[in-house]
Amino acid sequence: MSVVAFASLLGVVAGLWLRPPVDVLWLAAAAPSLLVLLWWLGGRPLLLLFGCYLWAAVHADAWRADWPAEAFYHRDILISGCVAGFTRGDEHSTAFLFRSGQTEGGLLRSQLVYLRIYNLDYSAAPGSCHDLLVRLKPPHGLSNAGQFDRQLWLMRQRVVATGYVRASPLNRPRPGRKQSTGLLRARAAVDRSISESIADPAIAALVAGLSVGSRAGISNRQWKVFRDTGTLHLMAISGLHVALVGGGLWWAILWLGRFGGARQQGRVMLLACLVSVLCAVAYAMLAGWSVSAGRAALMFAGFILFAWLRRPVAAMEIMFCVLLVTVIGDPFVVLFGGFWMSFFAVGLLLTLRQPVASEVGNGSVMGRLPAAVRRLLGAQWRLSAGLLLPNLLWFDSLALLAPLVNVLAIPVFSLFILPVTLLSVVVAQGLPDAAAAVLAIPAILLGWCMHALQWAAQLSPRAGDWLEGRAGAQAILALAGFIVVLPPPFRSLRVSVCAFMAAGYLFTPKAPDVLRVEVLDVGQGTAVLIRTREHAMLFDTGPAWPGGDAGQTTVLPFLLAQELRELDLILVSHADGDHSGGLASVRDKFPGTPLLTSYPDSRGDAWRCRQGMSWQWDDVEFRILHPRSSAGWSDNNASCVLAVTYRGAQALFPGDIEAAAETVMLARHARLRSQLVIVP
Repeated sequence: MSVVAFASLLGVVAGLWLRPPVDVLWLAAAAPSLLVLLWWLGGRPLLLLFGCYLWAAVHADAWRADWPAEAFYHRDILISGCVAGFTRGDEHSTAFLFRSGQTEGGLLRSQLVYLRIYNLDYSAAPGSCHDLLVRLKPPHGLSNAGQFDRQLWLMRQRVVATGYVRASPLNRPRPGRKQSTGLLRARAAVDRSISESIADPAIAALVAGLSVGSRAGISNRQWKVFRDTGTLHLMAISGLHVALVGGGLWWAILWLGRFGGARQQGRVMLLACLVSVLCAVAYAMLAGWSVSAGRAALMFAGFILFAWLRRPVAAMEIMFCVLLVTVIGDPFVVLFGGFWMSFFAVGLLLTLRQPVASEVGNGSVMGRLPAAVRRLLGAQWRLSAGLLLPNLLWFDSLALLAPLVNVLAIPVFSLFILPVTLLSVVVAQGLPDAAAAVLAIPAILLGWCMHALQWAAQLSPRAGDWLEGRAGAQAILALAGFIVVLPPPFRSLRVSVCAFMAAGYLFTPKAPDVLRVEVLDVGQGTAVLIRTREHAMLFDTGPAWPGGDAGQTTVLPFLLAQELRELDLILVSHADGDHSGGLASVRDKFPGTPLLTSYPDSRGDAWRCRQGMSWQWDDVEFRILHPRSSAGWSDNNASCVLAVTYRGAQALFPGDIEAAAETVMLARHARLRSQLVIVP
């Protein structure tokens, strides 16, 4: 089963990332003969590999085919449909997934679009249906290292267009298809009752996250505390929660059934299996069937099924079956890090000990307390060490106190906080008049929990300070933990893997040989990183918008991905927001960096650029070509123009100069021929 699951996984990944060399429809038509040939050549694994590749390629091609034609972009379109998920908002706008029902000319029928509305007085509740006048654009995202991959997220959600809602009297609620949004409406109703019953919005967001999987209200500050303490898996519905709900009910029913006599044990066992599986699946659905919750629900159902049948099936085999069902049922699921983290974490635990499903009912699971403590500590060490590399790859973070915090937090949370929270939410829905009093109990518990985690986060050593420098150091530390937890068949590879990683560390490049110019994708605006062997400067900082700027969302993550801890110079060509919008965020991160600009800085610590300025870094020459003086020039024409030259090759950065400044520069400078020009 493991070979079959891995072959299917590899086929799906290849189908999404490698487009077929021929048309997908032609490949699908030729599939029967190709499958027969592959079966003859390589048997079932090769057959599944190609079949899953074709299956994923068809899904990816269908998603691209559903994009609207260019004629529908950047013009007003009236669409009808329903809000398809929880909304995310701030003081400026609200964003949400919208499943269209009908549009002009049959466009986007039953497709998902991601919309943003700037009219905060207009209510777009989850599950509600509306007529909206929108402007659409393709589902693209910015392409920068270190930044959240928005286009990958849109593809995972099967979003075929993004856009915003226009201010119009045509925007109005309409009767919706309640049967298609019933579950989402129920989740939204629970979320709303929680927010109305708990006075503290931060704590209410945690209760909603644990009960219905709504994460929109959890603040960035709270997420940072969870990351620093390694407790992200505790504060949003995960596989652990689903397993606790199902396993807790299963154990409770069996314990109560002991009082019914031996003749009733078969019926009690059947009742425990049915109730626990149904509740686990229902809880996962209430959470929106996330990757980890869905995986846990399916694994729990399979585990309970074989336990009831008394079939000795290893839990690892059940995991591979669920992996196979997951990737075939939804090929796009492999695009999210949560998929890999979830299955990898379970695999690490199951390599510690692979329980057999028929052992569940034999009463030997509890064991002695010292043995249980040793298993808990061993599992926690294995998870913390084994997940080090995935955390560094996907989240660029490392919680050094996570093992110790989780050893204390997981038992308390699993045995006390989560059951009390879920029971309180259920009781509050049945007794709405007493909801505030009932929900006060989990609110108090989660408040204490947050205080303890904040205290632990302050004590936690900053892993970034230890891991700054060469990327190879992070890889060595990560793989050292990974090698320790390798199962016995691979122990002989430890020495060779360590030697390989040591060689990789020694030969990891740190800086460009001479000159590197990297133009960041910031949309409307400019941000360019210019690096020599020993120096780095930033030319412009990208745009700003209500509620954020490119400095925070693009420039700083990119610099972190490049392992740049300092800048030698920030040059802002002119004051327009699409070039200087991210300056405040960048200067907050690099407060002592010199600033060169064409406009006076409000803090008075900037130099004004002038024609004739020049300096040299590592055999690379930097010259300011314009302006002599800002007097008489408009903002655009007063832009600082930078020329970077190395061995006769030149890159020109003209800011936003217009025809008048271009004419003056052509008259003044003979050395304007450049191999790279960032067009104004």
